Amino acid sequence: MNDLVDTLASSGVAITLLALSEADPSRADRGLLDDDERRRAAKLVIPAKRNQFVAARAALRKLLAERTGATPESLEFVYGPHGKPTLARYPEVHFNLSHSRGQAAFAVSERVAVGIDIEDSRRERDYETFASRVFADEERAWLHGGEPRRIRERFYRIWTSKEAYVKALGVGLSLSPQKYAISFDDASLGDDASLGDDASQGRLLRSEFGGLDWNLWTSEPVPGFTMSVCVETMTGTDSGVGVEESHDD
Repeated sequence: MNDLVDTLASSGVAITLLALSEADPSRADRGLLDDDERRRAAKLVIPAKRNQFVAARAALRKLLAERTGATPESLEFVYGPHGKPTLARYPEVHFNLSHSRGQAAFAVSERVAVGIDIEDSRRERDYETFASRVFADEERAWLHGGEPRRIRERFYRIWTSKEAYVKALGVGLSLSPQKYAISFDDASLGDDASLGDDASQGRLLRSEFGGLDWNLWTSEPVPGFTMSVCVETMTGTDSGVGVEESHDD
């Protein structure tokens, strides 16, 4: 469990973490998938990747079944023009899934649109080259605004937040990453402490796609992974996130 559950008031959004590194889904779990999911799984030639996909989809179905009261295998997914899934019979249930190198994160809400992204932040990149392609000017300024030794941490805060926002909107690659900008409060983040378990709140500076009524939080739910959650703001309410941890059986 991480401090996200304490930092934010419990509300309509639940986050579940699932370790997939040694996923070995049972026959029963495989039976929960529909034909489309089975076809997608069959295209994954590496057994470990295929098992992780099956385990993640089975877990998603179980989580959604708890919210809807339906059986996991009966849930039918429909997809928007940019690939965002919704439930055919339960459009009021919002959900999102992300996975990276053996770690999965799920966001589910019956009240507000949500997006989630998790990334293995131990991975080194050519940060400047990558940022020049996908970060807005404001984000690049913030990226380089702290100590050089903290650039990787700042990079993954921005990157996962941008991904979570786009996934919450459901617009895919149709929204150019330079046409919206996210920032963090340096006073709350600081350069003296790492992200760790604490949730850091970001904010949407601008977006050419729509309004700024979104809340953003970033945390390190497990060592070596950065996760961001984007939640639609509900007028007159406080959006919060509760976090659960789950492991393969």
